[in-house]
Amino acid sequence: MDPLRVVREVVMKDELQSVRVEGDNIHFGDRFSLPRKTETSYKSQRGRGDFYNLESLVYYMQYGQNARLAEYLQEANKRRLMPVSFIDR
Repeated sequence: MDPLRVVREVVMKDELQSVRVEGDNIHFGDRFSLPRKTETSYKSQRGRGDFYNLESLVYYMQYGQNARLAEYLQEANKRRLMPVSFIDR
């Protein structure tokens, strides 16, 4: 199962509210559970940088889209997440 495909499916179906982080896993409703540090096939810097992990993408989709950039970057840093860069959004 491709973690990026799971994230896309959840976003397309408007089911982000069903995604929750518990311990070392991210649960996508009752259907899927994946380790939160799972590397996705989505590379930063338009494909020239590092791969984003699942937790970074989920955090951005749930909170980063609606937050002010400075707040998002600060919170991602506190959580030790690689923030989704502006050009990758």
